[in-house]
Amino acid sequence: MNGAGRMAMRRIDIIGAMIMASIATGAVGQEPVSAGFCARAGATMGMTLATAKEGPVWRKPLLGLGASLFGGSSSVMMAVSPVDGASAGAVDYQRLQKVCLATRKGMNCTVEGPMMLTVSIKGVDHALEARPGERADFRMAGSRLECIDRPPAA
Repeated sequence: MNGAGRMAMRRIDIIGAMIMASIATGAVGQEPVSAGFCARAGATMGMTLATAKEGPVWRKPLLGLGASLFGGSSSVMMAVSPVDGASAGAVDYQRLQKVCLATRKGMNCTVEGPMMLTVSIKGVDHALEARPGERADFRMAGSRLECIDRPPAA
């Protein structure tokens, strides 16, 4: 690649990084007091709020602009545990074992508080607490994370 081509690629990378940074900083650290699980997760992880047929959905792309255009990969790990490291009884342990399931296009965690969901993206851990009565679907679908709050169980 000649010098002009490398310069153009560098400009694309810089512009993509600036766009991603401006998107990510919009929601980080702005957590309403009465926020649901997904709103708190969105504030912690820099997710953006969108509208889907299921209702409001918080999303975070896993690949940056450069990786999306020219190829790349990302690693995501999701794990659940009792709140505050408390020892879980046999029933709670079985419930936690069934929270996250692999799907055809990724992974889906059906979060029902109280529990901790730890999401690790490229080695950075995000500990998310689901409070009692909170329900949400937290999933990795293709190359993005999504979180949708669900009504409390009856």
